[in-house]
Amino acid sequence: MRLWRIASVLLVFSTVLFWQGVVVAQDTTLVQIEQKLAETRQKMEEATKNNDRALYEKLKKDYEYWIAAKKRLVTSANFNAKLAREKADAFNQGNRALQLGRYKQAIEAYKKSIQLDSTFALAYYGMGLAYKKMHRYQQALDAYKKAVHFNPQYSKAYFAMGAVYRSLKKFNSALEAYSMVLHCDSTDYRAYYEIGVVYAKLGQNRKAIEAFRKATYYKSDYYKAYSAMGAAQVELGKLGEAIRSFQNAVTFKPDYYTAYYRMARAYNDLGKYKQALEAALNCLKYKPDYIPARVETGRAYMGLKQWDKALKEYQAAAKDPRWRQYVQYQIEEIKRHKAGE
Repeated sequence: MRLWRIASVLLVFSTVLFWQGVVVAQDTTLVQIEQKLAETRQKMEEATKNNDRALYEKLKKDYEYWIAAKKRLVTSANFNAKLAREKADAFNQGNRALQLGRYKQAIEAYKKSIQLDSTFALAYYGMGLAYKKMHRYQQALDAYKKAVHFNPQYSKAYFAMGAVYRSLKKFNSALEAYSMVLHCDSTDYRAYYEIGVVYAKLGQNRKAIEAFRKATYYKSDYYKAYSAMGAAQVELGKLGEAIRSFQNAVTFKPDYYTAYYRMARAYNDLGKYKQALEAALNCLKYKPDYIPARVETGRAYMGLKQWDKALKEYQAAAKDPRWRQYVQYQIEEIKRHKAGE
């Protein structure tokens, strides 16, 4: 009877531990321990019925071993869960601070999160964003590199890295970073666009056009890529193709004033002044204070020999010091034309 009472107490003790502990059902190790405990309990009951004290004592030690193992596992699970909560809390604090423009506070929060998990790629990425906002570009790059080290498929971190390199005019490094974005996702239209922008800055306009075409292939309404493609085509002297690209841009974004301005320039360069005037006026419709469009409007009016209207546009443009020298020359040209009539 004494042996049976001991077995009963142990059985109750195990049941209490099971229900009071933090049990993760999907944890196969914990399941295995529960199986061992069940098997041992059954054998202990059989040993009690058979009055086999030696076997019972041996099974009792086995049972105590598995109870201790379960305690360690549950304690470890609780500890890991606590760490996970603290890590998530710090990370979320960093995100909130970043959104509010409190970049130093964000960095400290991300660092705390990383202290709890040194492989936390998301926290390194967030820290990189905060450093970039503070123009601490090398530290931003270091953070992004950590992010992709721990998550080699982290395309957003590669993309951010490319943006920093472009800001630093390290164009070859930017191309490498954007290429890694495509390695992660070969359909990322934004990466193709950024590659095109970098090639354009390097003066490699054919490669730029190819990249912009790929961007529009994967996103057919990507107006920025059409406009940038047109600018590269202008550099190659392909004004007709450029105009078609600008027209595509404003088809998908009717208020895209930059594309209208570029279109006006291309039409003026071709001597198609009516079309240039229409494009320039569309630009001013959406951006009334855009001085470059005033200049193109003046050029178009000059081409149409509408001197007074041209003069009015150039006088408005002369208020901008960046254009003053050019428009003063054009104003003198208008005066000469009017005097000769």
